[in-house]
Amino acid sequence: MKIDKDAPLAALNVSVQIGSARILDGVSGAFQRGETTGILGANGAGKTTLLRALAGAQPLAKGSVLLEGRPIEQYSKRERAQILGVMAQHTEGVAELTPRDIVSMGRFAHRSVFASMSRRDVEAVDAALEAAELSELQHRPSSELSGGERQRMFLAQIWAQEPSVVLLDEPTAHLDIKYQMETMQAARALADERGWTVAAALHDLNLAYRYCDRLMFLREGKALAFGRVDELRDPRLIQETYGVQARFVEADGVWQAALSV
Repeated sequence: MKIDKDAPLAALNVSVQIGSARILDGVSGAFQRGETTGILGANGAGKTTLLRALAGAQPLAKGSVLLEGRPIEQYSKRERAQILGVMAQHTEGVAELTPRDIVSMGRFAHRSVFASMSRRDVEAVDAALEAAELSELQHRPSSELSGGERQRMFLAQIWAQEPSVVLLDEPTAHLDIKYQMETMQAARALADERGWTVAAALHDLNLAYRYCDRLMFLREGKALAFGRVDELRDPRLIQETYGVQARFVEADGVWQAALSV
């Protein structure tokens, strides 16, 4: 498969070795501007490791990651943060911080360590809180927010950061269905409305088929398939990835996978 090296983010034959275990094995793919890509696979398939590799946080045994056509290790941390935003799956230690505190942290990439917030910083934070529908909750402790509100808070931090490439690790994990959909709608807006490049590790097939433009399927550290959603509604691919039977059905223009063992 030929990879577009000029894409905003590209993995070229990426392999990761941890001890004696090969966690990723020759994974390649280009993540395009204005698109949302879902990264799918069973637990242990390598989804989080791939996101860490794409973020430049995971040493590679082989291959390379290109950010805006340049090897990611050539960027300083500040330069990287101005282009690349990451929302990790675990976000402990923020219970007493307010949404405004959390969202303001997104501006660190745009000012020196000891500099106070500029007017531009304040405007970016205000706009992010409004976009995430958190303006009225911005001074509450984040421990008082619902699960969906907390996820929107972390997405708002990325909005305020103003990168052009965004990586999300299981953004819908442990959320009720309503909040899962709200979170994916907000994540999708980063690509649709801002033209950013979004890649998200997901565990829910139907959310992925509904909200993503492209999908990558991983199994045991290898990419089984990478392409547009409408090209990958394949029961054989679901069987190979998850070991379950799938039947795709359409209702009101939305495709869903009915699964069985």
